[in-house]
Amino acid sequence: MWIRVLLWILVLPGALVGVLAGFLLVGAVYGWEGSARLGRLHYVGSLRSPMPIGIAAAFVIFAYAVMALLWGRKEGRRVGLVAGYVEIAACLASMATELKAGRLYLPLDLLLVVPFLIKLHALKRKWEAEPNPSPLTAPEGGASA
Repeated sequence: MWIRVLLWILVLPGALVGVLAGFLLVGAVYGWEGSARLGRLHYVGSLRSPMPIGIAAAFVIFAYAVMALLWGRKEGRRVGLVAGYVEIAACLASMATELKAGRLYLPLDLLLVVPFLIKLHALKRKWEAEPNPSPLTAPEGGASA
């Protein structure tokens, strides 16, 4: 239940981030200058560099994971796991960057991501047997929305 609430909170920012990721990818195609940020990972320069392209790809993965989990897509659990592990990798990269600069940084993202991943791993058998029903479908015998 708490995962569903968290996902609904992330729907609007996820949609906006998807649009921004699109701009980053268009900028990469045309060689624009710009900046990209994911947590404490920050890049300024040509958008054709691997870092902003990777950040844009991470945003797309996050947005797709939110939608796939909310709408009960068969691949939703796996995409959610990928998004969670990408977030942990970004947190670890941010921590390493800050540590290299002589600063200690402990991202609070991990407080949500780790329990999220634990729950998704626990849902494996149930999800593969029957993915979550879409919030847009009416229960059997009920009126449609």
